[in-house]
Amino acid sequence: METFSRALAIDPHFSEARRAHAFYLVIHLLNGYTNDATQLYRAEDELRQVAAEAPNLVTLPVTQTALYVVLGRKELVPLAKLDQSLTANPRINQSRLWRGILYVLAEQNKEAKDLFDGLLKQEPTLGAPRQLLGEVLRSEGDLEGAIRAEQRVLEQAPGNITATWILSTTYLDQGNPAAARALLEAKRPLFPGNYFWKQCWALLLAAEGKRDEALQAMDEGTLRFADVMFWATTTTADFYALLGDQSKALDWVEKAIRNGDERINYFQRDPRLAPIRNDPRFQSIIRSVEARRVKGR
Repeated sequence: METFSRALAIDPHFSEARRAHAFYLVIHLLNGYTNDATQLYRAEDELRQVAAEAPNLVTLPVTQTALYVVLGRKELVPLAKLDQSLTANPRINQSRLWRGILYVLAEQNKEAKDLFDGLLKQEPTLGAPRQLLGEVLRSEGDLEGAIRAEQRVLEQAPGNITATWILSTTYLDQGNPAAARALLEAKRPLFPGNYFWKQCWALLLAAEGKRDEALQAMDEGTLRFADVMFWATTTTADFYALLGDQSKALDWVEKAIRNGDERINYFQRDPRLAPIRNDPRFQSIIRSVEARRVKGR
């Protein structure tokens, strides 16, 4: 971000630098290094300027997609332009990756896996498609496949916070909090103050039955982060379900869906959400998403 800021100081009309600066404002929050949602609105302002000055910039649709997914405004995602960009510029990995994220959030798992597999066949060392493939496998119950995927990512990039989150969560899915603790303890020095790591730690404490410590770890700043970031919103529903606070768990399931995570088949399999699965409010939430899916066909 500092590099792109310097470039813009030299040339305020350097549209690709402004686009990239906006993109990394989004990624900075997405990866838990801030909980300041105003960064997203700064990014939106920058993208409006890019759209006015360089409306045909090939990387603009994917950056708008990333912004509006994180804002929980999927209705504003320029999906037609993103797909056109993918057709015209199939080698832009960011575009393919965020198209895959849209598939994941809509629980179109086959499409997501095909896209991520295609990226990895072309560039096997790419971390992002492998870690997201691992999350799809985890959500489908293929825990061993998810672990292999995330371990491979972390072998190449030990400081990858998303792979750390998915792997620690997969260990909890396995009923192996000791492995999750060992992983998070080992990664702690890499993520001082990182909200994503803090949320992983809070979820672990909840899984271990350490209620007071868990609530202390899931502090106000971490909840502000979770309120914005779609993966973290879903994890917070898990957190409160583990603590036996069904009302808050349901609130966060609703918030997760508003933030764009509509993986209702996964929600109905998620072991941590078992305490709320028979609640009429949970069932109503599931039915509302099912109805939207039918209507959207």
